[in-house]
Amino acid sequence: LKLLISSEVFGVGWKAMASLFSLFTLFVLTANALVSAKNHEDLHKLGVNFASFFLEGNRTAKLPGLARKAASFGVVRIKLFDFDADTIYQLRKYYAFAHQKLEIMVGISQWVSNPPDGRGLPNWEGINSMLDVVRSNRDIVAGVFVGNEPCRNGLCEGSAGETFLAVLDYIVDNLKRDGKKVAVPFSQGCINPMTRQRIPFFQRVLHRLQETCSPFTVNLYPYLDYCMDPSIGIDYALGSASANGAVLGWSQIDAEIAGVRAALASLGPEFKDIPLQIGETGWAHYYGQWPEWNPQQQIVYKVSNLENSQRFHINLLHRFRNLSLSGIYIFEFAEETNKPAMYPAWLGEKHFGITSVYENSSLAPWHRDDPSRRPPWTGFARMRREDWKVFEREQLRLQWTVDHMNNSEAARMAVEQLLWDRQGKHWIKRTSAPHGKLRAHSQGHPSSFTLRARRRDSYAEVHRSAHSHRHTERAGKCEPVEFQKYALQKWEENEMNVAEGPVQKQVVEFALGAACIMSIAGALHRRWNRREQPEFGLLESLPTALQE
Repeated sequence: LKLLISSEVFGVGWKAMASLFSLFTLFVLTANALVSAKNHEDLHKLGVNFASFFLEGNRTAKLPGLARKAASFGVVRIKLFDFDADTIYQLRKYYAFAHQKLEIMVGISQWVSNPPDGRGLPNWEGINSMLDVVRSNRDIVAGVFVGNEPCRNGLCEGSAGETFLAVLDYIVDNLKRDGKKVAVPFSQGCINPMTRQRIPFFQRVLHRLQETCSPFTVNLYPYLDYCMDPSIGIDYALGSASANGAVLGWSQIDAEIAGVRAALASLGPEFKDIPLQIGETGWAHYYGQWPEWNPQQQIVYKVSNLENSQRFHINLLHRFRNLSLSGIYIFEFAEETNKPAMYPAWLGEKHFGITSVYENSSLAPWHRDDPSRRPPWTGFARMRREDWKVFEREQLRLQWTVDHMNNSEAARMAVEQLLWDRQGKHWIKRTSAPHGKLRAHSQGHPSSFTLRARRRDSYAEVHRSAHSHRHTERAGKCEPVEFQKYALQKWEENEMNVAEGPVQKQVVEFALGAACIMSIAGALHRRWNRREQPEFGLLESLPTALQE
């Protein structure tokens, strides 16, 4: 400070130093804005696969917690493997409570057929049910994934291929008028190299995708490739190093994307520039116990760790700009511990869930630059009138579980959900009231003080309701189940991290902006002091002050 206040600093006056500092501040703000703009666009396109077939325990009871966790991560794009209406409702509810953007792609598997093996006649009743679910949730459902890696299940050739194309044609014809996307996830090994027998099939699929402006979707797993062939190199599979040096600079995922583009271009010039996205990719973060007697599983064990998983996800995010991808869906969101151990990953198949990689949701990649806090201000999940009716019935069911199922795990999960649902409802009603949005903090995200108050109110309401219930058993009157300590513990632990932006970043932006304003104000003050004519006004000084 003494140097800046002194008349000369290395031959440069303090006014010149102030001007240089002002220019530097403007440069930092501009660079930060440009980087943030690109980051939030990439993070918007980074989605997750939301699979729940092999969850441990009661899937229905665990689904609300997973939906709440997804909202706290800030992830916008969700890819389902089914079209379950309850899953969509839970995602809608907790994304609306967190004021987050939501974009769901439902799935209809090739097993929706009679018999249910993917090779029989299509189950048109099930397909029409899927179409009804899409239309009834048109505000948050962006489209449909038809099947999953059909070529691996023999559905790309012969009569089975014709049946699959008939289902695809039917879905495209019904949804293209609604502006919904219809895509098919293919395995990378089924595309590159392209066989002559499959060329007509893929040409017909690509023509239908173009009708709905949908990207071509491919599933890539460098992790599984390394498990089968460790000679490719761990850094090459992770995307941390290239095998071709500085000339090409390709990692495995770069090379595989290039191979897919070449295969699509070989199908015809009209498919050369079709958009491309990754439907599934991921890296296991855990394996289990050391496989004592199996050398191949020992290789998988050594690379299935938290550090490699995080490195792969970050390297994957950098691929957006290099590969011009329209989207990436990480596999997967939650652990599927009941999933069977299969070659080549064996026990690693159970541990792809990023909820275990980022147990603190504020450390998830999406919080680097939350897409829901950046324009466009559209695509936010909202609770409709019919959703509130479902919500009220759900609350009655949860309260009955709390009152009657003494000290069971279901009752404890019901208490936790009641706490979050009631504070979420309170927030929705508060921000939708007149002038309510003016009290919202940071684009609808509540402050930590508001969260504590709402959580305390919700706890008190659940506690009063539980203790107001009395019932009689054969042994006489008994006290209701005691949830006070458990509910208070959940309130204090705050396990489910509500999405809040990093405070440090806001403080830095505020400080830089204040410094810029102070520099301009100083320039205005100096111009005012140097005025020679009485009528020389402050507004006339502004252009020169800004230039200074």
